[in-house]
Amino acid sequence: MNKNCQLIILGNGFDLACGLRSTYTAFFKKRFSNIFPNYSFENKDPQVVKTYSQLFLSKENNEITFWDIFFLNERENLKNKNWNNIEEAIKRVVSYVFYPKDNDWWKDYSLDSRKLVEQINDAIKMKAKEEDKFAKVLLQNYYFSELKKFEKRFEEYIGNEKRIYKIGNRILSRENNTSYTQNVYKKLKILMADTSLDDEHYILSFNYTMDVWDDFIRFHFKDEEYAHHYKIKDIYDIHGYVPTNKDNTFEGRHYPIIFGIDGSVIKGELDWRIPFTKATRSVEIYGIPKDLPNMVTRIDFYGHSLAKADYSYFIVLFEKYNLCQSKLKLYFHYGTKRKKKIFIRIWK
Repeated sequence: MNKNCQLIILGNGFDLACGLRSTYTAFFKKRFSNIFPNYSFENKDPQVVKTYSQLFLSKENNEITFWDIFFLNERENLKNKNWNNIEEAIKRVVSYVFYPKDNDWWKDYSLDSRKLVEQINDAIKMKAKEEDKFAKVLLQNYYFSELKKFEKRFEEYIGNEKRIYKIGNRILSRENNTSYTQNVYKKLKILMADTSLDDEHYILSFNYTMDVWDDFIRFHFKDEEYAHHYKIKDIYDIHGYVPTNKDNTFEGRHYPIIFGIDGSVIKGELDWRIPFTKATRSVEIYGIPKDLPNMVTRIDFYGHSLAKADYSYFIVLFEKYNLCQSKLKLYFHYGTKRKKKIFIRIWK
């Protein structure tokens, strides 16, 4: 019997279906309550936002990042229905900073956010003494360093959520979210249900939570002595990984999470936005996944939005597996809030 090979691609919808509060909105709600104690997430208050913006610009609170203030402003912006899309905002901001005349980067974004960016830009340019290239280096360093601090806060949030075990609003444990881990196991089993036990499985996770070393997952999927279970050959966390332990490290190593933009906006090797692209950051930190199978017979997507920021990854994958000329099938799995069943659409 020929072995088939399945590649499973997981997006944030998978974590949500497993009970993890991993949406950007949930993160901002928690983040704002921690650093903006006078701000109400439900009841907008422009004056409070203005006060916190001034506090940030005066550098009186090092805990607050540029991106915190930017998204606080956008939360107040009635025109921006997509205010909490972190990676779209990164693309718009850095594009406006370096190439303001190329496009209407500020469409749907607030005037207050634009003023914030311009105030920061003006202050940095003054330090550069009008030397354009040096100013751009300083601008690049500033927004990148602020982004890394912001990513660290999101990483801490996901780590805490991964550890909290809740039933309804009742917290039962702050050490290990066994409910989440069990849901991961159940859903992976469903995704592999119509494959053979001899088949090989690989997981490409766009989340920050898939832990191949977790005891529960290893017990059911990894160890050879449990050969009667499905065999996951490898798991790739291409945007970083948040372990379950409190210091967010695994075996002494930190796996920083990555926010970034799609490379389709890049206009050449000297583009100032290159360090902010997902592909560049992922390769610099984690390298290129070398052990992806040379051939797969099916790719299963669960909970992935197929957003533009991840476009470059899929181009590489579909070219690698010769999607248009091969017999490869794509399976798209999704669920609903009311129904726990996983629905499937097959494309070929």
